[in-house]
Amino acid sequence: MYFPFNEDSLQLIIIPHYDHWLQKGTHYDRIHPRGGSWFDHKTPPINIYLWRNRKGKIVKAYNTAVDSAHIDGMQIGLRSTDYINRTDFSSLGLELRDFSEFNRCFKFYGENNKVGLVDIKGNILVSAGFDNIQRLWSSYGASNILLVEKDGKIGLLDSDLKELFPPVFTEYPECIGHYIKVVKNKKCGLIDEKGTMLIDLVYDEVKPIHDSLYIGLIYQDSSELEKLRLNTHWNWGYKVKDCTVFSKDFKVITELKNYEYIYYWGIKRFIVKRNNQFGVLNHKGETIIPLAYDELSVDNGYYLAYKDCKCGLIDMKGKLVLPIEFESVEFYEKAIYVTQNELIGVYNDQFRLIAEPQFKEKKWEMGTYILIRQNGSRGYVVHLKTKCPYYESPEGKRIEL
Repeated sequence: MYFPFNEDSLQLIIIPHYDHWLQKGTHYDRIHPRGGSWFDHKTPPINIYLWRNRKGKIVKAYNTAVDSAHIDGMQIGLRSTDYINRTDFSSLGLELRDFSEFNRCFKFYGENNKVGLVDIKGNILVSAGFDNIQRLWSSYGASNILLVEKDGKIGLLDSDLKELFPPVFTEYPECIGHYIKVVKNKKCGLIDEKGTMLIDLVYDEVKPIHDSLYIGLIYQDSSELEKLRLNTHWNWGYKVKDCTVFSKDFKVITELKNYEYIYYWGIKRFIVKRNNQFGVLNHKGETIIPLAYDELSVDNGYYLAYKDCKCGLIDMKGKLVLPIEFESVEFYEKAIYVTQNELIGVYNDQFRLIAEPQFKEKKWEMGTYILIRQNGSRGYVVHLKTKCPYYESPEGKRIEL
């Protein structure tokens, strides 16, 4: 690929996939491997970048090992017509991945296979002192941040290739929303794309929650974690002993400390456990449900609360909507099936009692729950999509759910 002479009277010449030329193979063979092929497909291809003056003398030369065959999941085949004079760089990003990935720069290898970046004039913008350079990606696509790796640690460059952090991070940074989670010596924090430290590197985990709030979590001792994994209701809440809640501008709202369990569920709600009793706090640390239950879990948007082997339902505001007097509670569409003293009863989803607990058995058949009494008489809860759901008692009385 030949480009026009620039204002410094230098012409850029690019030889894509130079290693293909050396192997006397084709680009097509390289990106469409076949059984028994003579190429080493796992080795990234090499591009050569040359700058020559008007006398034809090569004044600058670099090579890269960035794969230019795959860009964002697309395969780009270089045709013979691509090796003619180019008049602009508009489509270059589609053919040379490093050009688009590194802010219109080329990745090159210097001494000892160290990596740096040069611009389209051949000027070195990032010296070849890193083991690798790559872009940080997020769920929104490519970010403006470049990652530089050296001796097993990660640093960050901004969109102008200025150093935000030298290689000090021990794990790959991760985009969380519009911010970046960084980890150093197993402790993580949060920064923005300008490199401002928003949450200090003191937490075992950082997570976003509702309304652009964030939480920083401190885990239990590892020895305790091994015991907790034996719990049948294992989830990440059992890892956590301390939780700090941060506002949108990353000021501390509250700190939840010295709990046996902290689990975020609902809108700004935390299920917590202390002294073997469960309760619920909001994001300000205010009590929504007191620490008075043997177990709390979540079902269909409500808290399923257990006390003395009985359960009931509490809503998100802390109101008891179904008394703590049942052996089991089961949601199905607009019906709630409860078991009390081994008898099945029915509520609707507004917690209105539809049928007292009186049935010994419940069977599903063609969109209908059949409820059977001890004497064999039957009631029905009809869940057909074509009809408004209703309950029909063994005596024939019908009640809409």
